[in-house]
Amino acid sequence: MKPKVKICGVTNLADAEVASKAGADYLGFIINYPQSPRNIASEKASEIVAAIKENNQEIKFVGVLVDQPKDEAKKISQECQLDILQLHGQEAPEYCRELRGDSEIWKAVICANESCIEEIAKYQGMVDKILLDSGRGSGQSINLELLKQLDDIDILAGGIGLDNIEEVLEKLNPQVIDINSQIEKEPGKKDIDKMVKIIRLIKS
Repeated sequence: MKPKVKICGVTNLADAEVASKAGADYLGFIINYPQSPRNIASEKASEIVAAIKENNQEIKFVGVLVDQPKDEAKKISQECQLDILQLHGQEAPEYCRELRGDSEIWKAVICANESCIEEIAKYQGMVDKILLDSGRGSGQSINLELLKQLDDIDILAGGIGLDNIEEVLEKLNPQVIDINSQIEKEPGKKDIDKMVKIIRLIKS
């Protein structure tokens, strides 16, 4: 089964529209996290979601949150009409479980070395999907050899682009591939040609 595609770090409607038309399954917004160059205010994310929903009822919307208080996370999810909350900070397993009733929950685990295997185990059963990343928006490629010992990979992120997508598809079979920095002209602004090309490549 072919992986689904998530285009993350969306900051503007033009990029969102192209991703939607090209066949992306998920659009990701890094919401209310000023430390990220791809930060977007919840109000603007809400506007983009509403505009895309007018023409595409299938695509899902993901809010990437970092260490938000639980009430704030729920508020952002409702205001932005999000389908999924992707937690990308130090959120504890119990925090994730408690949020899960209101939204589908994805938890990011940083896979820099073998210790991430234990970290993954902590969140199994507490969240809907686990996203494996090389860092928080680092753009560095994730260690594919390290991950080969895993039976299943829900979501794979971390420096995935046109130069390594074929290797990723060959070595691993994630349910979802998360694309961000490697298809940008600059942080927060997508390279349209690269974005369309990689979506079609994964889907073909």
